[in-house]
Parts: sequence; C-alpha cells; structure tokens
Amino acid sequence: MFDLVDCENGRYSGQKLSFQHLLVLAQNFQKTEPKDGIFATLGMLSEEVCGLRPDYTKSLGSIMQDATRHVLSQNNNLGLLRFVNHRSDLEVGKMPSWVRRADWQYSTETDPRPLKDLFCAADGLAAPSKLRQKPQDPSTLVIEGFLVDRVSAMTPLCALSTFQDLRKFEAWLLDGLRIIKKATADDLPKSRLIAVASAITAERASSGARATRSGLEAAARYLECLLKTDYLLEAFCETYTRERLEAHGAMCQICELGDVRNRRLFVTATNKPGLGPFVMQEGDVVAILRGLSYPCLLRPLGQDYQFVGVAYVYGIMDGEAVLDYRGKFGEEVVFNLR
Repeated sequence: MFDLVDCENGRYSGQKLSFQHLLVLAQNFQKTEPKDGIFATLGMLSEEVCGLRPDYTKSLGSIMQDATRHVLSQNNNLGLLRFVNHRSDLEVGKMPSWVRRADWQYSTETDPRPLKDLFCAADGLAAPSKLRQKPQDPSTLVIEGFLVDRVSAMTPLCALSTFQDLRKFEAWLLDGLRIIKKATADDLPKSRLIAVASAITAERASSGARATRSGLEAAARYLECLLKTDYLLEAFCETYTRERLEAHGAMCQICELGDVRNRRLFVTATNKPGLGPFVMQEGDVVAILRGLSYPCLLRPLGQDYQFVGVAYVYGIMDGEAVLDYRGKFGEEVVFNLR
C-alpha cells in the first residue's frame, strides 16, 4: 500500500495509475474491511470514478459488480477479466461470476498468477458494442463473441504442493499426457508434444516474453523423456537418467512453468491442449469474446453463461478461431454472463 501512496519514492512514483490498475493490485493489500478493496483505492485516484462513492451500507457483491463494470465500460474492453479467478465452484446468485474480487487477499496457496498479456485471440473482431450500454439487469454482462470448442477431459489441480515437489509434478504431467493421448488416439508425436509444451508454459519464456519455437521444443524434449519412464508401475520411479535431467534443466532455463500452479491441463473436443482455471469442469465451453486477449471458459446456465476464467488454448491464441468461425458461420452471438 505504501508503494502506492508514496508519490516520490514508491514503486509507482511518477505514474498515473488507473482504476483498473488499482483493482488488479487490490488483492495485494491487507484489509480489515473487505469493501476497502474498492473504497480505499478510490482515494488514490486523481479523478473521481463516476457513480462510485464509499457507501458501506451497500452489499459487497454490488460494490464489486459496480467497480468491475465501471472499468470494463470505461475501457470498452474485457482486459480486467484476465484477472478474474474463483476459489470455489461457481455459485448462482451470490456474486456475478465476472467480477474482480478486490476484497480477497492474494494467496499462493489458492490463487493462480494472472496469465501474461502476450496474445490476441480476438484479433479480427470489432471492439465491444454493448459494454457501455446500461443493462436491464446490473448483475448481467452482455458481450459479443462466439463459441469455438468444449472441454472434454482435464487433469486434477496442479496445487502449490504439487508444483513444488518434482516427483508429484512429474506425475501430474504424465497424467495430463495420458489424458491427451487417450483423447487424441495418437502416440503423441513431436508436434503434439510441442502443443502440450505450449499449454503447460502458456507459451511464456523465462524472460517473461513469448516463448520461441526453440524454447517450446526444449520443453517438448523433456516431455518425451518423461514418457520413456514407466510410471504405470505401482512404485514411482525416482531414478533420473542423464538425458532426462539435462532436458529438465534446459527447459527450466528457457521456459517458465509457474502458470500451471493452481490450474489444470485440459484437452478440448477438437483435441487442442490447454491450461485453465481450477474450477473448470468437463463440458465447459471455450469462447472468443470481443475485447478479451485470451480465450475463456464459460459454463452454460440456462440461456445464459457463467464466466469460469481465461485459458490458454493451443492453436487459437492469435485470431485463428476468428477466421475459422467466420468462414463457417459468419454471425457472432450475444452472451449474457451472470
């Protein structure tokens, strides 16, 4: 908090922070009152946020809803949704699924880190046309886009304890490889292993930039070494071959694996591997939405949908799905997110 308040020596000195930036940072603040996740940030802004005033009589849900909607409509894009995560299964009516939970305290035990903004899955789509319209139902977010796929299978959660224990992490990786192998009915050739490597790294290099082809090939070589070990035996084989040890070291030097923490590896109905939020379920649908740089997972709720979270999905991160969908169907659809 002091880094934000200290205008001369703080981490953000000399910068004009937007309300979206403060909402993103809010989970790093300690709070005695959950509503201060919004109200405390209002006093740090140089300009008033239209329609938002400290009012502790309002429900927590309506405060988070109004703050999130303000940012989305002000920017006329869905960039803030990249930071929306859920800690338990989606509950109908408690709070809209698309709100940024500024009331929470970030925890490495339960929360994934945000996926870095390296892609443009909605490339080719126009800007949202309905975000700035006053909704009939304030708890509903209306946005255009289209459905492109469906989750067909997924791994267990890669919890923090799994990520930090190499033995457990490799068992988790192999579980994912078996799921993908079963779904695709192939022997995981090099091209498929590169796709899986892209998913587990979310195409993120250790430098923070987008991973190169050579970096993904290094990760794929490590996955290939894993497959050579017989993990179907009851006893876990802890013996490292030199090849596998070298491949693991090469991968970690070039690629960043931290995005798998508190997420799941999955495969879609069209055999695309991906990395998604831990509350995802089989049957969730993959959507491309206007103004959102990542694909996202939605959960059907009658005629409406719940926002499960953004996801990395191999092969549709740079607008490929937009071209494919338009060629087949043409018209976008309107989603009501609840």
